[in-house]
Amino acid sequence: MTLLTLREQFSDPFGIARCVLAGGTVTGIASNPCRFPQTRYARRFTTMIGEVHDRELAVTGSAGPVTEAVAGGLHKLMAYKDEYEVARLSLDPALVRAIRREFGDQTRFAFKLHPPLLRALGVRRKISLHRPARPAFLVLRALRRLRGTPFDLFGHTVIRRTERQLPGEYIDAVRSALAALQPGNAAAIAELAALPDLVRGYENIKLTNVETYRAALRDALTALGSPLQRAS
Repeated sequence: MTLLTLREQFSDPFGIARCVLAGGTVTGIASNPCRFPQTRYARRFTTMIGEVHDRELAVTGSAGPVTEAVAGGLHKLMAYKDEYEVARLSLDPALVRAIRREFGDQTRFAFKLHPPLLRALGVRRKISLHRPARPAFLVLRALRRLRGTPFDLFGHTVIRRTERQLPGEYIDAVRSALAALQPGNAAAIAELAALPDLVRGYENIKLTNVETYRAALRDALTALGSPLQRAS
């Protein structure tokens, strides 16, 4: 299979990267049933993966380590769990089935959440959302298209603004590294591409790790002798 097949048949960044991270290869994803609707967000992912794949193939004669590292890194930065994603995950029937299977059909459960917006408003404790909160989750899931727009109610906190910045910064850094790609430094560039794994935790812990990640990314680019190229 070629990457053209990937770009034509797959459009969801999370589905593609899950396939890659589950042990598949970028060129073999077309045989995997991870298929999702086309979105601008998804196209951003597939366009970048295609760019990396084509560059790695042209320079090294094969595509694999760098492309898969970028797929994993970009997925991690794009698939952050904001309020909309938490709502989507909470509505997943597989979650309820897993809870019932583990604890019994009569089990009652609640989701304990502490959104950054509520924290900013002075709410210091997690709130518990029970079964009656399902309509609220449905509304949030439907509003996910507002993510990153001026109408995004949750997008004005420091953590959400930072999360939105990270994919673009990463793409700029990867493109800068690709400009210096040679057969002899492909492994180093794959390591650079895997640096988003440093971005872990929530709230202040995550913000601290973001600064560690950004510093490591700058150091890796400096070691490659490749200045950061920012998109216009």
